[in-house]
Amino acid sequence: MARLFLMAKTQSSRDYQPTLRESMEVRIVQERYNLAYMNQYPFFQDFDRYYKMYESYVNESKSIWQTKMFIPLVYSVIERFLPRIISSKPKVNFMARRPDTVDKSQKMQALFDWQMDQLSRLKDGGMYLEQLKYVKDALIMGTALVKVPWRLESRETKYYNQKNEVSQKLTKFFDGPDFEVIDPFDFFFDPEAYDIQRASWVIHRTRKTLDEMRAINASKGVEIYKNLDVLEHMEGDDLAANENDFKLRRKVALGSAQMLIRDDTTTKYELMECWGLFPKTDKNGEVLDTKEMENRVVVIANKNVCVRSIPFPYWHGKKPFIKYTPFPRTYEFYGIPIIKHLERIQFYTNEFVSQKFDNQVIELNQMIVVDPQANLEDWQLVWRPGGVIRANPSFVKPLPLGDVTGGFDSSLQYLSQVVQLTTGLSDYYSAGVNAEQTQNKTATGANDIEEQIATRVQEAVQVYEEQVIKELGYQWHGLDGQFIKLPCIVRVIGPDGKPDFPLVAPEDIRYEYDVIPEAGSTQPTNQALQRQQFVQVIQLLQSNPVMAQNTDWQQVEKRLWERFGEKDGNKMMTTTPGSAPQDMPGGQALPGGGAPQPQSGPGGGPLPQLPQGAQMPAQMSGQMLSQAMNGQGMGPQPGGAPMSQMQQGQPGSQTPGGATKLPGTISTKLDDLTLQEQAQWLQKLGIQPDLPSRVERFARGKDQQETDRALELLKQHQDMIPQ
Repeated sequence: MARLFLMAKTQSSRDYQPTLRESMEVRIVQERYNLAYMNQYPFFQDFDRYYKMYESYVNESKSIWQTKMFIPLVYSVIERFLPRIISSKPKVNFMARRPDTVDKSQKMQALFDWQMDQLSRLKDGGMYLEQLKYVKDALIMGTALVKVPWRLESRETKYYNQKNEVSQKLTKFFDGPDFEVIDPFDFFFDPEAYDIQRASWVIHRTRKTLDEMRAINASKGVEIYKNLDVLEHMEGDDLAANENDFKLRRKVALGSAQMLIRDDTTTKYELMECWGLFPKTDKNGEVLDTKEMENRVVVIANKNVCVRSIPFPYWHGKKPFIKYTPFPRTYEFYGIPIIKHLERIQFYTNEFVSQKFDNQVIELNQMIVVDPQANLEDWQLVWRPGGVIRANPSFVKPLPLGDVTGGFDSSLQYLSQVVQLTTGLSDYYSAGVNAEQTQNKTATGANDIEEQIATRVQEAVQVYEEQVIKELGYQWHGLDGQFIKLPCIVRVIGPDGKPDFPLVAPEDIRYEYDVIPEAGSTQPTNQALQRQQFVQVIQLLQSNPVMAQNTDWQQVEKRLWERFGEKDGNKMMTTTPGSAPQDMPGGQALPGGGAPQPQSGPGGGPLPQLPQGAQMPAQMSGQMLSQAMNGQGMGPQPGGAPMSQMQQGQPGSQTPGGATKLPGTISTKLDDLTLQEQAQWLQKLGIQPDLPSRVERFARGKDQQETDRALELLKQHQDMIPQ
């Protein structure tokens, strides 16, 4: 049963006389807290169980001989979801609402990125680690909460003065928006609410010392917390004796303590920070109208001292909290924890595996039936190497149990299939009990499995972008417009990898912008897939003569090198595309003014040519790229005839100089070409074969020819085609 705190603590200062407003606000916060705690207590119990399952907490109440196995099923599912949702820093685009603010919107994007990087000064691990903990809370408990206030922190620092002497001064350490992950056991809300901003009130519980509250007052330059002299005469919060028993249980699950011991070296006070509606009052604290409400922030220390009461401090008018529910419920505040659907599966998996091992232990240490006439002691019946029992064999008989777990393997396989059905995660990636049946060693099979996983994860990713990243952009932008009063220089990394330092003025921030998260920016980057898609773009460009003629092949080359992490890869080439004249002797230019390519084949022989004005078909170039970069030899064509035989007797197959020409209608792969001839064909595609390892890595992906997919890829790389 939840423990309530309807009455305030008895200790107080004789000189403390609360005002009418303070007494009213203390009473309201107490009632709201008790109401929320009663409503959320069942959820807290669920959170406690889910967290123990994630930590693989083992119940030690079993008999000493029983196997205490805990298969980390829940841990595996959470850790397989986590990197697919958040693997990198999110990217946000600020879209201008007016034509004259387009340039300013780019500055807002640079400011947002810079402020995310600056959080590493305030927190260990910076923004990435905070998001990682945030998403992990959401996967374990169904809901994660974060506070996004403006943080101004000053610290005493030492420096050398003009006399080369060590001096000390108070300097600004951090001044910007924060991203503070909140413990779910410390957040309370209106029971009728299912959204933070539409809730009548929310309460955030923290613990601070007097020195911390005084430091905040000093850094702000105003009295944020009042009545601190009253708290000096009061005892601190007894964490081990109040309702924070859920935090105690979490410590037990971690195995770090069986009891929560209070730190007597510091005195901390419990603060209840309530954001929401309170009755309006006049200057004397008298309630004007009980039905007329206003948004205020009220902070209660030790449940009976009001240390702060002000209107909403932030101009954007929002409560500075953001929640994340990867799998939201309809009309409910808390989301659906993925562990909720795995709880019973986890239990029976542990039971089946433990019982299977227990059966083996019993079989190795069987019980024995002994006739009392044998006159044997129990210790004589314990199995030991070389042991001797001097008794009539008819007086001592084993009591075999046999293998009673024969059907457990099929049960475990069934449970594994249920896990896959529930989560969308395949045993192909986890080497589960069904890995041999599930595994598909082909590239197509692996891609299909990855696509199935991505479909299930995509929901959680899109919710994160819309529910968290977008709201974070709006709230941070509102805080920037309020607190940035002087021009500031921010550092960003440009597309070329070099730092840029745009100047952001306060007037740039005060315009309205639309925050659009970049889709999939937090997900892991599949470099192999990106390279494969780029190959498809090259094939599509070459299959269309008009597109090939109008393509900026220098940009194609630049983007190609970037796919392999080489920003200046074109410097390794002897000739830059587009720099050589179109009619250079002894060579043939690429479409659009590319570099000349040699005309000679292996051993100085002729190089196979396409007919004049013809383009290499996409299927042909794709097969050549795949073969050349996988180092495959030349096999026969479908039907058994090699390419050289197919060309014989065809009109136009030989030129006066003896060079072999390929008919423009041929769409089969060039299996009769040697590796050197393949390399020369790669030169025609704008790829230099002088780096075989890079060429091999370039086209290792499979060759897909779906027209719809190719058109979609072309849109993604349309900047390579001049308008």
